Amino acid sequence: MLQKWRFTDGSTAELYSNHSFTVWVFLAPECPLCISYSKTLMELYHQFSSANIRFVGVFSGSFHTQQEVDGYLQQYKISFPCVWDRNSKLAAQFKAQITPEVCVATLEGKVLYRGRIDNWAYDLGRKRTVITRHDLKDVLQKCQNNISFKPYITQAVGCIIE
Repeated sequence: MLQKWRFTDGSTAELYSNHSFTVWVFLAPECPLCISYSKTLMELYHQFSSANIRFVGVFSGSFHTQQEVDGYLQQYKISFPCVWDRNSKLAAQFKAQITPEVCVATLEGKVLYRGRIDNWAYDLGRKRTVITRHDLKDVLQKCQNNISFKPYITQAVGCIIE
């Protein structure tokens, strides 16, 4: 199904989707946390990509080269579709400022969650030995099981989207 995505600046983009929810994953090929979270993201993708949840990787800005992005995708075996966001419209739309940062939105564009993947990294260079909050996984389980919840935001830790 062809969906018109409306940005806050009034412009639109056409996106094909028959999914009820989209996980927008903001990435940067040189970001150490994007590299560290690659395996986790792929596990979540395989667990939750279904008829009603899709994953889309987003590379915002014009800082990265095609070769850097392709190398990252290949080396870390990222198999969900990815898009360039050269003018950072998607980042602005979802108020994403950090990589890796995720945003879960409905087909209509309502943001249900924005923030971290989990609480493993709690500050730059600081990581827990045991993850105690699996924010993205919890949200996706609720979406998959049609459990309603109040939209919320957590603070992502990582590299600044330039």
